[in-house]
Amino acid sequence: EYIHSKNVCHMDISCENWLINDVPVEVQVTSDGANRVRFCCEKIQVKLCDFGLAEKFNGDSFESSKYCGKPNYKSPECEMKDKY
Repeated sequence: EYIHSKNVCHMDISCENWLINDVPVEVQVTSDGANRVRFCCEKIQVKLCDFGLAEKFNGDSFESSKYCGKPNYKSPECEMKDKY
C-alpha cells in the first residue's frame, strides 16, 4: 500500500526480496523436559527490498506490459504478456 501510494510498482515480489530482522525468542522447558519456543512477534520488522525492476508511474495509471521477475512468482496477468 505504501509504495503504491508513491506511484511505485515493485514488479519482482518474491520470498528473496523480503528482509526480516532478528526475531527474539524465548525458550521454556516444559514439565516433561521438552523445549517450547515462543517468538516475540511484537518486535518483528519486515521490509521489502530490491527495487531494481520497480517502475514509477505518473498519475493514477498503473498499466504496464513490462515482462520481468522470477518465473515461479509471476501473476497470471504477467504470464499473458498483456497490459496489467
